[in-house]
Amino acid sequence: MGKNGAISALAALIIGQFPGPSFAVPADPDPLYAGIATCLGRFSAEIEHARLRPGPAEVIAQRYSSFDELYTAIGPDRRYLSLRIAAKMQHRQLLDTALFGTDPRRARLAGQRAARQIASCAEMLLS
Repeated sequence: MGKNGAISALAALIIGQFPGPSFAVPADPDPLYAGIATCLGRFSAEIEHARLRPGPAEVIAQRYSSFDELYTAIGPDRRYLSLRIAAKMQHRQLLDTALFGTDPRRARLAGQRAARQIASCAEMLLS
């Protein structure tokens, strides 16, 4: 599998982490572009939460900038805006539960899931 194939496979994996049809997806989404939009939304939520907790805010901001540049370079398609917004909202919910949740088990699971999602996005940048 070449580099583009690996990126497309990773993008499909990232997109597959969303729950059912709670947001509009383009009829025939390009996996790479959808993955970029999704990761941009997730890093946007991470930036907002970086002010609330200690952590690598500078690294998060750099990765957000990288996805923002990719999103802009490809030529933002408004059809993918819903993916970006849905990813941000879903990721923010995970971060809120992890940081403010009263159920320790749910908070831990939410934090782990958010970390996995961000790691898969970071991997996409590195591949």
